[in-house]
Amino acid sequence: MNAKTKILAAFAALILPLGAFAETIEFALEDVQETKTAQRKFCKSASIVLSQTDEAQAVKDAAKVLLKLSPAELSAKVAKKKDAARAFKYLKASKLLPEAVEKSAVAKAGDFYLLVFEMPKGSRLKSGMNIMVFEKSEGGFLWNASFNDPLLPLVATSDFANPKTGDDSTKAPTESDLKVVAQLRKKSLPYLKFANGALVSMDEAAGVNDTPEGKFYHKAQDVFYSWKLDEYGAFMTQQSREKFESQFKNMPDAERKATLGEYFSWGKKYRKIMDAGETKLVLFSRHKQGATPYNDIAYLRKSPDGGLAIQRFGADKCALDLFLSKYVYPDDCSYLDEISKKFLKK
Repeated sequence: MNAKTKILAAFAALILPLGAFAETIEFALEDVQETKTAQRKFCKSASIVLSQTDEAQAVKDAAKVLLKLSPAELSAKVAKKKDAARAFKYLKASKLLPEAVEKSAVAKAGDFYLLVFEMPKGSRLKSGMNIMVFEKSEGGFLWNASFNDPLLPLVATSDFANPKTGDDSTKAPTESDLKVVAQLRKKSLPYLKFANGALVSMDEAAGVNDTPEGKFYHKAQDVFYSWKLDEYGAFMTQQSREKFESQFKNMPDAERKATLGEYFSWGKKYRKIMDAGETKLVLFSRHKQGATPYNDIAYLRKSPDGGLAIQRFGADKCALDLFLSKYVYPDDCSYLDEISKKFLKK
C-alpha cells in the first residue's frame, strides 16, 4: 500500500459520532438507467440523508385536512396566502387521497418538513412533484406550496417508501468534509451519503487518481484526447457508445475537429470518486488557461465481473445532476452556507 492509499484509507475511516444529533432517515437515490423500464431501480449505496421527526403524524394530518378545502379556505392553511389558488390546482391535479397521505414518508430538512407520497394513479403531476413542504407555525403546520429547490425532486424520485433509519455514524472522504457533516447534522440539514462517505464539497480526496475508477477514466480520456474515437467507444456502455457514435462519427471532419478541439483544450483534475454501488461517480474540475474552471461529473457502471464502462453519455440531466449543480459544484460558496440559506429560516 503506497503513501497516498494509506492516507485515503485513513480519511475514509473517519467516523463522525452522532449520538447527540437528531436520528436520521435515508432515502436511497434513484439509479438512473440508460434504458427506460417500468421497474425503477435504486442505488445500493447512495442516499439522501434527512432528519427524522416525531411530528410526522401531525404533518400528515395537516396534509389530509388540505384535501377537503376550497381555494378560499386554503388561504388559511398555506404559508403564503397568495399561493392558495396554486395549492388548489396542485391538489386537484395530484389526485391525492387521504390513504396515500397516511402512507407517505415525512422527514425534516432544517426548519422545513417534507411529505413525499407515491404518485397517485391518474395524477397529472410531473415526475418529482409528488412532494409537499410544510412549515411549523403557532397554529400548526402550514403548506408552503411555492417552495422550490433541487432537493425536492431528488427526494421525490428516491426510494422513500423503504427508508433506512437510526444511522449513528457518517464517514467523509476528507477531514474538512467531516467537519461540514457535523454542522449539517447539528442543524438537521440534508446531505448526500455514499458507501465511501458524505459528498458535501469538491475538495480533492487523497489517492483519487489511484482508485480503479480513477485509473480507468484516465485511460479512457487518454484514448479520447488522442482522437481514437473507435477505441474510446469501447470504454462505454452500449447505449452511450451508440449516442457517442451518432453524434461524432457522422459529423463532417472539419466540424468534428472544431468541436473536439475545443473540448480537448480543457484539462481535467479529479476530485472525488463516490461509490453508489453499481454506479460510480467521477467528480472532476475542468481547467483551461485564461478561462474560469468549472466542475463536472462522469458516471461509470460496474458490471458483475468487476469491469467498468462510461454511461449516461449525452443523457438529460437527472435530479442528482441538478442538486449537485446548485449545492456541490460551485467553488465560490460552501455547501453548508448554501443549504442553510434555503432550509433555515432567518
